[in-house]
Amino acid sequence: MAAADSMIQTLRATDRLTGIPVLLHVLPQAQSLPEIPVSPHLLPVVDSGVDGEQAYLVTELPLQAHPALDPLLAARGALAALDTLHGQGLAHGGVSQSQLWNHDGGVALAGAGLPWREDATPQADLSDLALTLQAMGALPEALAPLRDQPGTLSARAALARLADAAPDGPQGVVAGSGGSLSPAAAAPLPEPGTRGADPPRTAEAVGLSRTPAVRVVARSQAQEADEGKAAASSTSGVAAPSGAGGPEQLAGKAEQKAAGQGEGTGQLGRDAPAPAPLVSPFSNAPTGQPETPQERRKRQNDERREQAMLDSQAAAQRKAARLKAQQEEEARHAASAAEQAALGVPVPEPFQMGFVPTQPAGEAHAGADVQSRQIERLPASLRRPSGPPQDAVQRLPGGESAPARASARNLTPIRIGWDEDDSWRVVRTAPETRPTPPLMRWVPLALALVVLLVLALVWALGARTPSAAGADPVSAGRSVSSRAVTFTVRGAAGVTAQLSVVSAPDGANLNAGQDLGAVPGQIQFPVEGTYRLKVVAQGYRPATLDLKVPRTQPVTIDLGN
Repeated sequence: MAAADSMIQTLRATDRLTGIPVLLHVLPQAQSLPEIPVSPHLLPVVDSGVDGEQAYLVTELPLQAHPALDPLLAARGALAALDTLHGQGLAHGGVSQSQLWNHDGGVALAGAGLPWREDATPQADLSDLALTLQAMGALPEALAPLRDQPGTLSARAALARLADAAPDGPQGVVAGSGGSLSPAAAAPLPEPGTRGADPPRTAEAVGLSRTPAVRVVARSQAQEADEGKAAASSTSGVAAPSGAGGPEQLAGKAEQKAAGQGEGTGQLGRDAPAPAPLVSPFSNAPTGQPETPQERRKRQNDERREQAMLDSQAAAQRKAARLKAQQEEEARHAASAAEQAALGVPVPEPFQMGFVPTQPAGEAHAGADVQSRQIERLPASLRRPSGPPQDAVQRLPGGESAPARASARNLTPIRIGWDEDDSWRVVRTAPETRPTPPLMRWVPLALALVVLLVLALVWALGARTPSAAGADPVSAGRSVSSRAVTFTVRGAAGVTAQLSVVSAPDGANLNAGQDLGAVPGQIQFPVEGTYRLKVVAQGYRPATLDLKVPRTQPVTIDLGN
């Protein structure tokens, strides 16, 4: 969405932090927040930022806002917004359908204060609005001069013409979106007590939003009389009050009803003060300016913190009052007990829950008068003869008693009683942990060390064996290949020569005259050193050859020499 002759683009987005729908105005260059008048018909710019090389401004939308589709509602909201701007000496410059948003039954205008174009004027705003309304579906007939005769109407005059042309003939005051009423150029309201005059059929107030608004219409005397008779003769069985059938009195009551309802829905006059919005004491926004999302979140956090402090203070006060009441109750009981003791009245001992403290053996039964006797469970005739007395401790076969084993259970005493705040309290001493012998602490460490040593030894042996096995074939192959010598025969085609040993180095295990093979070809020598060889070819004289092994170049035997 963008204006036709502007570089500013308007995008609809959602704040990922708050979930609130917003409008992003992408600007060609960075700009501070514009200062625009406060009005319910204007959506303010609340934030700005830069993303890379793109600068933008943010306009916060109401939660249920959607693009305006009704030309009549759009005309009313846009004209009210332009009237506010033009009254402050400002111009919009970018009125288009993308800046008109419907919410709460009315239409608000966005994008005010942005640099849409340099030649922005109030008349250009009205001409753009006429073109926008025509593109939305139909330009209202009352606003045709905005298109046909530019410069003849102001925003306020156009709003008054639109109110005059509305159904039911509204001429008194015009209610815009949000319930705020603006005065219109119309005839004065008729006096309710005037007799003999037929008041014109004009509307005293009309609500132009979907929310309940004031709507009272002054009717003619004949219609009021007819309705009075119909109400008196209705079948509901409720009689009309005396004196309610006169047209003057009906008109007076209608005006009183309109005045009573107007106090809660909008302004009924030019001089009526606008209701002051509720401002939180924690708000950081300037006076008359809307809050930014950051300021709103900070205000909410401050309010929650203040409420938490108030709750904690109230809880502390309640606890202090409860403790004071308990102390007063204990003081009253103590005073009552002292009075009874002074009068000689025995005071019962307080009931104590828990274990009774142990008493000495001599005092345990000092004042007991109860005599006890043993009662046999079986008659003597049914009882077995008693054997020799046995020790309490069972004897082992060795004849000596086993040493008494200490119980593994923790049989420390447990104390249970009431706490001061009427709650149970259980006190138990924690069992002592047996100390670990110093020697046992080193056993796991020693076992771990042994296991690591064994693993290191196995790894070393495994790594050494493959390396040795792999190194021998390579070295052996290299030495064997270096002791092989290639012989070639030159001078006659198809002739071969026979090589035999004349002398060989020590360790070669070759005897003189031993045949080595036929050439051309490759001859393998057993060891390195200097060999003297005898070359014999058929049809040629034998010759000797000295050869040093190893040799990389082939040996050429020239039969022509």
